[in-house]
Amino acid sequence: QGVKEAGHTGQIRIRTDTECRIKARAQVAKRRGKTELTIVEVSPIKSSSSLGAAERYARTLSGIVRTLKLSLEERAGFELHSNSLLFAMMVIHANFLHNRYQVRASGLTPFEDQNRRPYRSKLFEFGEIVLARKPSAVDQAKLESRWIPGIWLGRRPNADDNLIAVAPGRVLVSRACKMLPETQEPIADYNYAKELMKIWFDEVDADTDIVFSGKTEAELIEDKVEKKELAAQEGLPEPERRVRARLT
Repeated sequence: QGVKEAGHTGQIRIRTDTECRIKARAQVAKRRGKTELTIVEVSPIKSSSSLGAAERYARTLSGIVRTLKLSLEERAGFELHSNSLLFAMMVIHANFLHNRYQVRASGLTPFEDQNRRPYRSKLFEFGEIVLARKPSAVDQAKLESRWIPGIWLGRRPNADDNLIAVAPGRVLVSRACKMLPETQEPIADYNYAKELMKIWFDEVDADTDIVFSGKTEAELIEDKVEKKELAAQEGLPEPERRVRARLT
């Protein structure tokens, strides 16, 4: 998906250095793509210059990440750890920006090259505190809140919807969001998002996952409760209840 988004089609040449893990990754990428159109090469030992465009891309992306990091730290008032969940999402967003705004020698960005039009969707600053519209808003009772506070992490490349951190390790996918400005008397939603940002700034274990969903934390819990109640009402034995709950 990333290769296609960058505008690379047809025959693809993957050149890596001599590190075993990198070479293994390249082979995996080849198997996932069109094997007959993907060529894997290994550069000479201690010859990073032979990687050419890949090295230039790495320098450009590093510059975007540094800019995003410094801007976010200045606005938030504390340091961002490189092994935090927020930093991982920052790198993904940096690549998103590169593919939509970095002009190539052809005069087009990768996005324009693929879609034959410029990218025009609205963007917020990375890490901006926002209100995201719940995907289930149309099904809610009229007096229930249709918006949830969170941290803007960018947009999904394929669907172009917003990615909003709404809980530790959980990202809500939403079509609409709006900025939640800081006021002289901070409201509860803003305070919640500010505390949540501190959690996303902190260091985490390398195997910590980020869960993406079109539902809020409360809605996911409600779904689990409803599935358990449904299985219990059907009078199924415990193993069958678990299977039925997963299938409904």
